[in-house]
Amino acid sequence: MVAFVVYVGLSIRPSGTAPEPASDRDIAPGLVSELEYGIRDRIRFGEFVYDGTRGRDVYRIRATEAVSFPAGGTDVFRLKDIVFESRLAATGRPITVTAPRAEFRRNSREMKAFDGVWIQSGELVLSAAIVVFEPEQNVLFSNGPVAAVLGELAGRAEAGSIDTRLGTVSLSGAVRVRGTARDGRYIDVAAPKVRIDRLGTLKAESGALVRSERFLLRATSVEERREGEGSRLAAQGHLTMLVPDEARGGPLKDSPIMAFGGSAELHRDPAGLPINGFLAALQPGGEELGDELMGFSRIDAAAPGGDGPRRLLSPRFDLLFQDGRLAEIQKEFESQGVVFLHIDSNVTEIGKEAPAADGEKKSYENIREHLAEKKLPFRVFVDHGNKVADLFGATSTPHVYVFDTKGKLVYRGLVDDDQRGNKLEGRTNYLRDTVDKLASGVEVTAFSTKEVGCSIKRVDGGGKGRRPRGEGRGRDGGK
Repeated sequence: MVAFVVYVGLSIRPSGTAPEPASDRDIAPGLVSELEYGIRDRIRFGEFVYDGTRGRDVYRIRATEAVSFPAGGTDVFRLKDIVFESRLAATGRPITVTAPRAEFRRNSREMKAFDGVWIQSGELVLSAAIVVFEPEQNVLFSNGPVAAVLGELAGRAEAGSIDTRLGTVSLSGAVRVRGTARDGRYIDVAAPKVRIDRLGTLKAESGALVRSERFLLRATSVEERREGEGSRLAAQGHLTMLVPDEARGGPLKDSPIMAFGGSAELHRDPAGLPINGFLAALQPGGEELGDELMGFSRIDAAAPGGDGPRRLLSPRFDLLFQDGRLAEIQKEFESQGVVFLHIDSNVTEIGKEAPAADGEKKSYENIREHLAEKKLPFRVFVDHGNKVADLFGATSTPHVYVFDTKGKLVYRGLVDDDQRGNKLEGRTNYLRDTVDKLASGVEVTAFSTKEVGCSIKRVDGGGKGRRPRGEGRGRDGGK
């Protein structure tokens, strides 16, 4: 975003210098009159240039007028209508500081600009009453109110700084940043501390509230960074998230969802729509979220038709905000005669036994509603007692098994190697590639991958499956 380097090299090229007393010359009379009582100027300049440029790395101060006087063992220059210019050759990012007045200390190279300061670097514009350049840290900072504009984002804070080496803008004290991000999404951030780096990563700390067109999020810290063509939103500490009615579709479009936990991630596409993520529990020893939630995360959602709220508790939720690649594979290959069977063995979803008839309400209503909401083309079989899961040795969801036309198991494991949906390219599609070969009449050598995902919740409370007798543990499924 912004960066520059300071060098020791010094070139002062005065014009109209006047070592005589102030009353003898008309150069810089305004600056002379502004000097504190008892200070006597040494030299006056009708034009002032301090040039510390080396090669293509620019570091230059210009002023229309200047006076010089001794203070603290160094020469101090009081400047009028200053322009500070810098550019780092390695990045080519320029920065310009303009102000009606400034003081520059020759030995330390410290500069203090005041009476209304403007800083500009690319799309970034920052304004403040007083700005100090600290040369040892290469930081421009203001201890008073600042306003900043970055593209179509605007922010205000009680103080702010720019690290000119890293290109990081730091705002502190009742910070508010809002406007339209680069991808066209509206965002509103409020926090005691906000940092924005030169790549556009925004991090709000010490208690953040983030609002967009699709969600409201409160957490100890929130970070949003670019990721491929989309973005990643990460939240830590005592978080609450609300997905309002208008941000959702399907059967639950009129049912807001609230989530509570200790950490969360959302991966979003270029349009800002959530793709996937996770919600994890607040761990003991951290911030208190309430005894009933320690070690758990929670999701609350209103059921369709006003049947009352749903409440889900788990140490971790893995979130998928689209039909999913498994559904896409099924839609692609069903017309070619491939049969897909989906088996639900989770006792927490289907119960230990088949539910009794309850008037007109259909059995497994929760599964039916989920399939309808996500528009999933799945035929789901329920596995009470985990008998099928134990027979296959299934341990996680999803755990995929592919059989050829002769009934031989040719693949067992993951859908692909991108469980979180982060890879925009380079994904290894184990399931799709295997089914494609079989549908094309290509013989497939049996292989397997290590299953990853939420464990199957069994009737005995366990999460691990039993391997079929005689089955090996290698990737080739050897005996």
